[in-house]
Amino acid sequence: MSSAPQNPITRAIWDGTLPIKFSLDSTEAAALGAKTIIEPYFAEAPRCSYFPLLTSQIRKYFVDMALQFIADDAEIWYDVDGTPLKWHYPIGLLYDLHTGYRPDSNSPPPLPWPVTVHFKNFPADKLIRALEIDATQDFFMSMIKEADFLRNGSTKKVMNLSKNDQTQLWDGLWSKFSLFILSL
Repeated sequence: MSSAPQNPITRAIWDGTLPIKFSLDSTEAAALGAKTIIEPYFAEAPRCSYFPLLTSQIRKYFVDMALQFIADDAEIWYDVDGTPLKWHYPIGLLYDLHTGYRPDSNSPPPLPWPVTVHFKNFPADKLIRALEIDATQDFFMSMIKEADFLRNGSTKKVMNLSKNDQTQLWDGLWSKFSLFILSL
């Protein structure tokens, strides 16, 4: 597998990050034991990454703020303006879809992107649960195979990747994320 993308557009997409402001749903705060207003959590996430890669950090932040949350990460979900966010879509795609932002418009993008975190009332009728990080990796590899098929008419290029190359592709998302995590 080649190292970093050489095409400047591909490079810009890969290197793109998105500042996100994660706020706890105000109706859930008291039910989770919050005695005061909980400050939001800020992160700068790669546009090519996924929300399940952020969930453990977000959970830790809000639990450290004295929330009484004992369920697992699969119960945590996110929304923007009341619309649940699909965890198996890349963060940058979700931002573009939910903000209506167009790079060719004159209006500035809404940054940091305000995302609401929920620890209760998982909308099982609208979202599938992100059971483990492995499930996110499986979805990612499936999407890579689909993209390969659309681009080349077969999945041969992806299927010919060694297990090590597939792991490196996934680790590129994982390790890049850990370099950009910011807790303010």
